[in-house]
Amino acid sequence: MSSPLEDYALLGDTESAALVSAHGSIDWLCLPRFDSPACFAALLGTPEHGRWLLGPADGRRCSRRDYRSGGLVLETRFETASGAVTVIDCMPPRDGLPDVVRVVRGEAGRVDMRTELVIRFDYGSTVPWVRRIDERTCAVGGPDGLCVATPVELRGEDLRTVAEFTVAEGEEIPFVLSWYPSHEPPPRPIDALAAVAAGARVLEKHVTLRHDFSAFRDHQLSAEPAELAELVRRAQQAEGANANSAAAIKAAEDKVSEAEGRSEAIRKELADKLEAAQKELASKLDATQKDLSTKLETAQRELAAERKSSLALVDRKTQLERELADARAEGRRVVDEGAVVDRLEVVRGVEEDDELAVRPAILAPDDRQRAVHPLFDRVVHVRSVVVVGPHPLGLADRPQPVGPGLAWLDLAVGP
Repeated sequence: MSSPLEDYALLGDTESAALVSAHGSIDWLCLPRFDSPACFAALLGTPEHGRWLLGPADGRRCSRRDYRSGGLVLETRFETASGAVTVIDCMPPRDGLPDVVRVVRGEAGRVDMRTELVIRFDYGSTVPWVRRIDERTCAVGGPDGLCVATPVELRGEDLRTVAEFTVAEGEEIPFVLSWYPSHEPPPRPIDALAAVAAGARVLEKHVTLRHDFSAFRDHQLSAEPAELAELVRRAQQAEGANANSAAAIKAAEDKVSEAEGRSEAIRKELADKLEAAQKELASKLDATQKDLSTKLETAQRELAAERKSSLALVDRKTQLERELADARAEGRRVVDEGAVVDRLEVVRGVEEDDELAVRPAILAPDDRQRAVHPLFDRVVHVRSVVVVGPHPLGLADRPQPVGPGLAWLDLAVGP
């Protein structure tokens, strides 16, 4: 149920108007003109017919409210057990499309606040389509569109847009509601604090935030000179703040560009180093492969030569074994391995009547002489031997030598 009519305060921009209750609810608003269908019509029905509530979460009624001197900037003060806040409402002079500005300012302590936005176009009969566009909540129904801009996180709940937040002393939280034709994109939000400062103050209709006041010196303004000077000062402060912000953004962009340039130079340097390292590695790998190929070819040739030599030795050994087998088959006596011959030792048994060239004798501890056959590496013994030539055993009565360091072995005697 709506509040009594005497509890409402009036906001206006000379082209439309809103009514605000003592609980901080805008229960009547026609946009974009006085004769337009209302988008908030709770004044004639219930909250379901459209309203915008902005007040303490406990629903407390305002403790005091009044207009700023010389204009329609409404200040509503709420006092709670935990602190106090002031809700500042106004409709700033238009520069095209209409806006409703609301600012919550913390006065003392901390106060829990709640906002509930129920948009119902055409006197509460049309429920709009609501969506998020560029961090703003926008509602469209028929030819009308409304967009809300605020740092407070809004959410949808039962076909309403609601939020809870806390305001501390010294904080200012703005809300801006802007109307626009639904077939056009939403307008950019205005600066709520600058709008309040510039202020929905009822000047001549043609004086707006973007006009130079000096151009209207022939017109009498409705504000007093001191108030007008304060208005201009606040507007200039707002413009200065915007200029400083633009300068800061430009400086930040320049730093980002410089950092990107350095990053690109570093990336190019690293790419060049990587390419040089890859080329050097490829060159070393190629040289290593060539060296390994050469060594492999050499090793293969040496292995082939050794294989050929081994095959020749195998063939020779096979021939000797075959001759030995033939001698045994003919009944010829063969020296057994390990047979003892006087004072000499010779390698591997050979057939009798064979002549064997041996190297110079080497005396063993048991005073026997060792002889080594050039084709074998095992020691065998025979029973008798004939040595020709000078010999370490002093066998001077034997036949004359056939060569220095050589002796003939007579293997005619069996074991």
